[in-house]
Amino acid sequence: MQGQLPHGAYVSNCKEARMDEGTLIAFCQRPNGDWHTTELRVNQCPNANDVVNVNGDLACGTGTGYGSSMPPVTQRPY
Repeated sequence: MQGQLPHGAYVSNCKEARMDEGTLIAFCQRPNGDWHTTELRVNQCPNANDVVNVNGDLACGTGTGYGSSMPPVTQRPY
């Protein structure tokens, strides 16, 4: 069963993306330039149209904490 592809930053460094029964499957580039087949159940993402490539793996976007190169800021007690 085919479906509409979700939007997201993954489209800039993934190719041959397709949907298969709610799973996004794509060939995504890793930081070292290698290509890797990866998949993601898009119904697990709070915003299914915010999919990103994290080191060659498809992941939910910023709604789950992925997609940021900065760690979360924590308050230090004084």
